[in-house]
Amino acid sequence: MLEVRNLQKNYPNFSVFVDFKLKKGEFFSLLGPSGCGKTTTLRLIAGLEKPDSGKILLSGEDITNLPPQKRKFGLVFQNYALFPHLSVSENILYGLSKESNEMKKERLEEMLELFKLTELKDRSIRRLSGGEQQRVALARSLATKPRLLLLDEPFAALDPSLRQSLREELKTLQDKLDLTIVFVTHNQEEALSLSDRVALMDKGRIVQVATPFEIYTKPKSDYAASFFGQVNFLELEVQDKKLKWGGTLIDIDLNEGIYRFAVRPEHLIEGKGVRGRIIRGSYLGFAVEYIVATSQGELRYLELNPHSVKCSGTEIELSLLQAIPVGKKS
Repeated sequence: MLEVRNLQKNYPNFSVFVDFKLKKGEFFSLLGPSGCGKTTTLRLIAGLEKPDSGKILLSGEDITNLPPQKRKFGLVFQNYALFPHLSVSENILYGLSKESNEMKKERLEEMLELFKLTELKDRSIRRLSGGEQQRVALARSLATKPRLLLLDEPFAALDPSLRQSLREELKTLQDKLDLTIVFVTHNQEEALSLSDRVALMDKGRIVQVATPFEIYTKPKSDYAASFFGQVNFLELEVQDKKLKWGGTLIDIDLNEGIYRFAVRPEHLIEGKGVRGRIIRGSYLGFAVEYIVATSQGELRYLELNPHSVKCSGTEIELSLLQAIPVGKKS
């Protein structure tokens, strides 16, 4: 449906260069830290910024130089960009000024019902909570039946519990209406839980595009591995399709050599392998995260569903469940 082809935007000390495709009905997230170029990419797609080179195609049509208002995209910003002097209904109807009164009434009723705003339809934006304002912003963006919905950090200003409930509502809405969405976020959990595919960005470039499961379990670099939570980076030897882990050998489909591996804390468990001593533990409720001094250096180990918290100085032996190769040393 959408093809972003070799799109480039240059600034004095920074440039964005992206290339990707979206299918109709796909939830596609641009993920990365602040300043990596994800919002610039969204603004280029929206037509709010002009690229220096490259093309944007929508269903085969070149829209690179098309003005924003003619692209028929819905856009929701982090600050919602609602009109405080207008009511909920007036905000939702803002993009439908050229439609007939009958059409306006029909779309308004549909949006009010869809976003559970009927009882708030005459209320001033100033009197709404953050979650209610977010619903109004989404309703306004969908009232025009956009070909593509662009969301720029829409949940960033909300508290965690409200953020989670609105995430679930958005995913349900996307499935119900078969929406095609480009979603900008710096939040790994949001990207993993919502997306069909994730494009991880760094320094103006996309470094990996994959499904949430693949990008978490098969990162292609140290950066991709470490962006999704804590990770241990280890250099381990492979011989005869066996990975040497302490005094044990683990089957692995790699050629002989020394590799750099990413090992997530949850991929270590108590068992045979590498011996160590607990330096400290942090109780997280669902788990305890330990820092363990070993011959491989300090390792982060996550014990799930703990019955107690082990004391500092406790001797422990760790078995390896999974190691993700991110590079070969020799």
